[in-house]
Order: sequence, then C-alpha cells, then structure tokens
Amino acid sequence: MTEQRYRTLLHGAVAGLVGYLSIAFLFAIVNIIAGRSPFYTAAVLGTVLTSGTAEAAPVAIAPGPIFAYNALHLIIFLIIGVLASSLVTWSEHGEPGAARWYVGLFLFMFVLFHLLAAAQGFTQSVADALSGRLIWGAGSLAAAMMIGYLIVVSPALRRQLPAAPYGVTGGRRPRT
Repeated sequence: MTEQRYRTLLHGAVAGLVGYLSIAFLFAIVNIIAGRSPFYTAAVLGTVLTSGTAEAAPVAIAPGPIFAYNALHLIIFLIIGVLASSLVTWSEHGEPGAARWYVGLFLFMFVLFHLLAAAQGFTQSVADALSGRLIWGAGSLAAAMMIGYLIVVSPALRRQLPAAPYGVTGGRRPRT
C-alpha cells in the first residue's frame, strides 16, 4: 500500500468517525433535553432494524438494538469518510479550484441522503424520535465536521479553496 493510499484511508476513517460521533452526540443531547435516555433514538432505529417490522413501539432501551444500529451507522460513516477523503486526494492532484466542486459534491450527497431518509414514510414511533429537521441538521453538522477535518489535514486543499472563483471563501468571479 502506498503512503498516499494509506493517508487517504486513515484520514477517511477519522473523518467518518468525526461525522459519526457528531451525530451521536447531537442525538444524545437532544434526547437528554427531551427527558429521554441518551440512547433513545438509537434504540428506536435499532429496534426497527433488528425486528424487521415497520413499528418500533414499544421501545426498550436494550443493548442489542442499540449496538446493531450504531454498528451499521458507524460502518456507513467510515465508508462515506473514505469516499470524501478520496475526493479530497483527487482534488489535490486536479486543476486549481477543483476542490470546491468535490467538497460541494460530498456535502450535497451526504445531506441528500439524510433528506431522503427523512422523506421516507417513517412509522409514528420513528417519526416521534426523528423529525425531518433534526435529520437534516444532524446530516449537515456531520458533513461540516467531516469537511472541516479534511480541510485541516489537507494543506493542498487549504491552498486550493481560496483560489476557487466561487469557493467557500466567498471569492468573486473576475469581470470579462
């Protein structure tokens, strides 16, 4: 394995872990504020995942469903993190200014996935645990945290972003 591939995988795994933990902490805080167990959301989704039924009620805060859901969510985040890191590595070797497109593509795909999940017909018990706004907010937070981490660990990406004509730094297009 080349050093570049190792670095891409490592940064991707860390980015995925950052995204996963940001969502886990957000939902734990939301659940605590709502007077529920910090594991309530994971228990609801884990119960739906492990029972194979559309209804999650009654929800028992049990380790099995919580672990099953969190394991699946972590694996998905690790895969998304490696894909995002691969896009960053690709942008480092592309044309100047290309980084903004890869970062934007990642953000769009990640948030779109969560919006589509929210738009699906959740059962009442799942809808009580997860609002569409909360899913959108959690997905946006995770994407921002992952992109922020990848920008911090990628000097080439940091150099490219300010040079982008419509980059995230607010640059303007030159007049013609």
